[in-house]
Amino acid sequence: PWLQRLSIPVFKMATRDDSLFHDKSHVARQLLNSISQLELYGDAGDKNMNAVRQRVNKLLDGIVSAPEATPDLFQKALTDVNQLVQLQNKAYDENVKDVVVACEAEEKQRQLDGEITVAAAAETAVEEDPKLQEWNKKVRRLKIGDWLLLDIKEKSLRLRLAWIAKRSNPYFLFVNIKGLREAKLSRDELVQQLSTGAAVVLDNGDEPLIDRAQYAMLQKMHSQLLHETTHDLLTGLFNRRDFERRINEALASARQAQVQHTLFVLNLSQFSVINETFGYSSGDQLLLEMAKLLRQKTDEQNVLARIGGNEFGILLKKCSVETSQAAITRYKEAIQNYRFTQNNKTMAVSFSGALVPIATGRENVAALLQAAEASCSIARDKGNNQIQVYQADNPEFSRHMDTVKWAARIDEALDKQTLVLRHQPVVKIDAQGTSVHHSEVLLSVPDEQGELISPADFVVAAELFRRMPAVDRWVIEQAFRWMVVEHEKLNQLGGLAINLSGASLNEEGLIEYILEQAQRFKVPMDKVCFEITETAGVSNLSNASEFILKLKKSGCMFSLDDFGSGMSSYAYLKNLPVDFLKIDGAFVKNMDENPYDYAVVKSITEVGHFMGKKIIAEYVENQKVLDMLREIGVDYAQGYVIAKPTNLL
Repeated sequence: PWLQRLSIPVFKMATRDDSLFHDKSHVARQLLNSISQLELYGDAGDKNMNAVRQRVNKLLDGIVSAPEATPDLFQKALTDVNQLVQLQNKAYDENVKDVVVACEAEEKQRQLDGEITVAAAAETAVEEDPKLQEWNKKVRRLKIGDWLLLDIKEKSLRLRLAWIAKRSNPYFLFVNIKGLREAKLSRDELVQQLSTGAAVVLDNGDEPLIDRAQYAMLQKMHSQLLHETTHDLLTGLFNRRDFERRINEALASARQAQVQHTLFVLNLSQFSVINETFGYSSGDQLLLEMAKLLRQKTDEQNVLARIGGNEFGILLKKCSVETSQAAITRYKEAIQNYRFTQNNKTMAVSFSGALVPIATGRENVAALLQAAEASCSIARDKGNNQIQVYQADNPEFSRHMDTVKWAARIDEALDKQTLVLRHQPVVKIDAQGTSVHHSEVLLSVPDEQGELISPADFVVAAELFRRMPAVDRWVIEQAFRWMVVEHEKLNQLGGLAINLSGASLNEEGLIEYILEQAQRFKVPMDKVCFEITETAGVSNLSNASEFILKLKKSGCMFSLDDFGSGMSSYAYLKNLPVDFLKIDGAFVKNMDENPYDYAVVKSITEVGHFMGKKIIAEYVENQKVLDMLREIGVDYAQGYVIAKPTNLL
């Protein structure tokens, strides 16, 4: 209620001075944050609490009734509220101190009584359930002062961790907002509660109110913008760009692991007749109803998208053309039984379809979609509701042999030191122009003729056959060696950014290896930046966070690459102490033509800056995009408009 009473005065102040949205020292912002810290507890008969309420109400009366909300009024109220907060915090600290003293005395007595011994402690150490590994790590990361939301006696309470017993099987003691003892949980109990959602760690429990509010607003905005970049605005299905990305992933797995997928494309026939007969709004209605119909027939593991005006695409995962017939029959029967009704008129809808196996040796997404388009044309010539299966006449090579061949290539490339390292500058952009900040190390792979080819297949295969940690170690060693031998060139570049895979973040001993190599070559670690992908950071949050914190002690920096490519959550970003956010190039390269891409880049930049991160934009391919990034406030840029990759070694 207090915050609600202040809403109009704060709004009036914001219309005159909007700095309160970004200036954390703004007096109105501080007052809102201080009021939110007051934890008024006790029953209605508590005289002390009633006195506090009356005092705060009187302060707010002075602000609300004033003809103008001035900084002086807010400052006077802030001074008085801060005094109340200090008194509250003092009482809380004294209560917590008493709780901790009692716990320590209890533990000491148990030890004196022989209830706790070294042997007993060893007996309580049980092997962790692999399924709960991440939750165990989360519990181990808990520290005194962390806030949690716990289900206690059928109520959800916001409690603070006050003490951790470490002599025996650990238990955790929580206090309430008064600082009084509220709950005691063993490690296993806490792990179970976290895994079931009965306990939730409040990562932003100590953040000021306004910071939390701004963060929540920006998170919601970014999620909405990201959804719009990956989904069709009319039907809500995935759009063509995101569908192509998913096909590319399926193509890689088909090529490397011989996993078969099928691409099913269907084109609604005579769609223009609907538009001309009933109007464009009716055409939109038909698309909406068709999207709903297809969604009902699509299994969860498969991907449904609108890829054209009257064209839908379905990716049938882990499904060959032969085994896809049951699914295809469902789609075909549903469309044939469907009738479009408008203005008391009913019309049947027909289609032409194409089935393209994603196991044909075709090299890219464009070739697959071209094959589907050609097959649809053939089906259309055969009549209504026909489906044409695409067959490649001359596949370039067997997928099975390709997989085996790539596995051998990886080991051969590492053994013979045939991999090539290149680099591409990352430059600082501001009103004065550009200046090199550091350079990203890029991996290239030579073919049998010595020509450099895309490392994409190599990396996919390396991940599939668990060779990526070995590749990362090779890159680290070569890059560190170069930094020392070519120290003058290093000074010109400013530093090197080295990519690390998700598999490496999980690998035991990598931190020790990096530090050993740094010591061996006497590497200036303040000129080293490690890049990890968003996917690796999200899926291995516990490992990534521990990895970064330990390695940053050496002086190096970290960058989170490809940020925004998934459904990014800024909450986990708080637990990854990275220095840079690198925006996924898919949003950057066409942002001068796509307003949604521009909005996502701007959103990531604003939130990243709010969290104290520097922002890097990759795939900057023309001057217009570079100018837009400078205007938005992006800190660094990388791309062809600045410099193309060149050999490092």
